[in-house]
Amino acid sequence: MEDYNERQFYNLQRSSLSMKKRGLGSVVAIIILALIAIILVSIFLGAYLGNVKKNTSGDSSSCLGIDIGVTNCYIFDDRLNNYLPLGQQVTGYTILMDVERAPGGREIGGLRFVVKNIEGNENLFEPMNISALNFNANTDYKNFIEYSSVSAVVRGLEKEPQSVAVSAVVGESQTICEPVNAAIECVGFPYLY
Repeated sequence: MEDYNERQFYNLQRSSLSMKKRGLGSVVAIIILALIAIILVSIFLGAYLGNVKKNTSGDSSSCLGIDIGVTNCYIFDDRLNNYLPLGQQVTGYTILMDVERAPGGREIGGLRFVVKNIEGNENLFEPMNISALNFNANTDYKNFIEYSSVSAVVRGLEKEPQSVAVSAVVGESQTICEPVNAAIECVGFPYLY
């Protein structure tokens, strides 16, 4: 009987050892699979972040918090030439806009205007300095601080403008931010029409 008990004990120990080995093997397999998954995720993440960093400028984070928007947009056509001195005559359409700045963001180095014409095409325009008829629009935006507004003029538009949105220009690299406010409709200037 003792021989029988010893054999059972021996078999029990052997099966317990083999179970431990199988359990240990599955734990090792799970750890290896987890490590492979971590390595693959880090490779894809590294490639993605490298692409994102390469496709954005260093100043794009400066765009965060800048809240500017066009509040008025007036269209002038060739009839404006009747009021302008020689040398400042207009070819094509001109738009006059009032731009307001809400709180937040860094210093703005310039403005760009996304103008949509009546054919549905959008183009980016830079404003210009103009001084005529007791009116002055300056492109120096260093004093364009929170809770303030400026006037801006874009001229030489070939097609009649329909709407306009404004973008801030920030940083040393002159990064053009995306417009944060919706475009507004441009209307004819009431005193000329």
